[in-house]
Amino acid sequence: LETLFQVLDEESWIQFETGAIDEATYLKRMFARQPPSGMTSGAVRTTILNGYRFVDGLEELLLELAARATRIWALSNYPPWVSHIRHRLHLDRFFEGYAVSCDTGYRKPDPRAYTQLLETAGVPAGQCLFVDDRQQNIEAARALQFNVLRFTGAAELRGELVCQGLLAGRL
Repeated sequence: LETLFQVLDEESWIQFETGAIDEATYLKRMFARQPPSGMTSGAVRTTILNGYRFVDGLEELLLELAARATRIWALSNYPPWVSHIRHRLHLDRFFEGYAVSCDTGYRKPDPRAYTQLLETAGVPAGQCLFVDDRQQNIEAARALQFNVLRFTGAAELRGELVCQGLLAGRL
């Protein structure tokens, strides 16, 4: 992965994530520099898509939240490949809806990404708990009056949700 990140064209990825370019264009432009021998755009795509899995304990936590009929939305910076990941991990069983940068045209931490989610979900920021692993995204959400938690792991998130009364504690 370290080698891959050194040769990927970050600007093209951002354009792909926001829907400014399509997959074919991205795959043509994905490498900023000559990739190592054998590293083709198709192989990179396959590796990325097949590499997705749940963070340890997260699927169980999402199942627990779903059992409580918790409204969960995904706000994600991601290209159209998100549909493959949704299908592969069966994410629709957890999420009521999605606000993904490839559809909205806005990436976190742009405030428009958050406001678009609020408009689509039909709720005010103060009634939402925004969870993210990146501090810049947390700060952007906080500035818009979201309640926020920084994701550091499923066990820690579960503990915070119990403290906030959103999940029952375990005996």
